[in-house]
Amino acid sequence: MKKLLAIVLSGLLAASVLTGCGSGSESEGQEITVAQTTEAQTEQETTEAQNGNSASFSDADDISYMMIYNPNIYDSKAEVHNDSKSTGDLSKWIDPNANRADGEKAKNKYKEFEQKALSELTKKKVPEKIETDRAGEKVPTYKLGQNHTFKCGIIENKSVPETFKCVYAGDNCYVWLRNEDSSKKKSAVKMGEEFDSKIYEKDVEMFGEPRYADEGGKINIILEPLPQGVLGFFSQLEIFTKAELVYLGMDSTTASKLNTGEAIIHASSDMIGVSDTQDEALCGTLAHEFQHLICGSDAIFNGKLKMASTWLNEAMSTYAGEVLYPGSIEVKNQDISLMISPLIRSGQSLYNFSTETDDGEGDYGVYGSVYLFADYLSKLAGKDVFKNIHDHFRRADTVKTDAEAIYNSVPDSVKSEIDSKISYPSTITFDSDAEEWLSKLTLDFYKNVLETNPAVFERLKKEYFLYDTISPADIEGGGRIIAATKNGSFDVASDADQPMVYIGFDKNFSAVTDPVIK
Repeated sequence: MKKLLAIVLSGLLAASVLTGCGSGSESEGQEITVAQTTEAQTEQETTEAQNGNSASFSDADDISYMMIYNPNIYDSKAEVHNDSKSTGDLSKWIDPNANRADGEKAKNKYKEFEQKALSELTKKKVPEKIETDRAGEKVPTYKLGQNHTFKCGIIENKSVPETFKCVYAGDNCYVWLRNEDSSKKKSAVKMGEEFDSKIYEKDVEMFGEPRYADEGGKINIILEPLPQGVLGFFSQLEIFTKAELVYLGMDSTTASKLNTGEAIIHASSDMIGVSDTQDEALCGTLAHEFQHLICGSDAIFNGKLKMASTWLNEAMSTYAGEVLYPGSIEVKNQDISLMISPLIRSGQSLYNFSTETDDGEGDYGVYGSVYLFADYLSKLAGKDVFKNIHDHFRRADTVKTDAEAIYNSVPDSVKSEIDSKISYPSTITFDSDAEEWLSKLTLDFYKNVLETNPAVFERLKKEYFLYDTISPADIEGGGRIIAATKNGSFDVASDADQPMVYIGFDKNFSAVTDPVIK
């Protein structure tokens, strides 16, 4: 298979289990007001404030924990990242022997793959618009019992033609099964009915219509053998037509190796019909992957190449799986995954959806992190916020950032609420008002998770989040670490980078200081 296909496919696959993690809630407790310099201050006072010399936590009787937050915005699409900030030497203040999740295991029964935003193909310089008439191709329609050939093995970078039979033809989907899997027809039909009666309607209500629905098209659910433990995946390229892919720069031979011109979700034929738990897990996967398909549709609605970045895309998908099928996090052990996550504990950005670890095992705590954010955002901004985000990308004349999409999708009252809680000094700069607001929102989100007990995460032990070394942490923009203090006190390290936000918490994880900026 040509190298281009390998490059394209490597970034466009997502396999997912019933996903989801805890629950955030609207912020409670004291307002967050960051002390900031004013024009009335003397030059010396301003310099001290900027250098963190005015930062003091002495008014708090007990600072058992300290959260250190990098307010910068990590750009997930940038080729070079230089937004990381060092906490400086923590040895004087941090207790690395506090209770942590060492020894805990996240026994993930199922595997999943990240959903990349767009392929290398669409990162090339392409026209602002693609053809909007489906490049002259019609949306295919099928009948119950009809045979059709689809390419399989895409998740393994293959393209193997297989014959499938349509075992379910509903209002919103077709379900396809190989002849050798005919014994699973009853379960396959049941899954199609579940998609028709629940998943399709709920996902469209939360996120908007997928491509092809506007022309009467339906979702094709292909049940095929997948790698062990993988429940399903969605490939971005399969909602383009072949002609569109060629128009965007892919050669015709490579495009022919893909399932093009249809809306497709792949699910595991090995998992279906084994148990009620796995069948429900598959349905949760359909809800998760269908959101990815809707999000992928944003990239080409009206012919414009734009959509949410991976972290926001995954946040909405994990939210869909948990909302439609409560208990997803128990199937996935995503609460434990989040708490023991070495990436999250050491300051990986909320906006950096990477599961890569040095040991090659993968860190799926990032799914829990973005789920918590999605749940927090939905409770703060209302049930329509995700559909508003999708609509924003679809309406935008040019490619927009995630910050702009979120900022323009929440009620004005929510914008004012966050701005009234958090005020940044002028020494912290952003590319836009939307990015500054997203930075504040993320800080409030992190504070919210510590101060509340997400109901879905009944096993959550917040001590497990703790940074476990005295070595300086390099925190990405939009990331944070939480550390236990030695003697209930803390001060900013003299060699810490600027800017950084610090909030002290007591032994019950309630904020006991206003945020301090160095």
